[in-house]
Amino acid sequence: MTTSLAHWPHLMDQLCAQFQHLDLAVLTRFRGDPQKITRYLAQTHDLTVVEAAETLDDWLMFQLNDYRLTPVGSLFECNSRY
Repeated sequence: MTTSLAHWPHLMDQLCAQFQHLDLAVLTRFRGDPQKITRYLAQTHDLTVVEAAETLDDWLMFQLNDYRLTPVGSLFECNSRY
């Protein structure tokens, strides 16, 4: 989902505002890596990795609607080995 990554700095701020246990400095170190972000959200918000991936996908769809962008695929697909 290249389009959303172009807006990543603003999306990180929005993500931290929505999920208050996330730390902007930590997200910045992840450099937009969806698997790291998913695991981090799961750990900080007492979610499974699958729940975190679904939550992030839903959240991102809502954010992209604000930008009037069309996503292609899922950015936060869950890898079952986590």
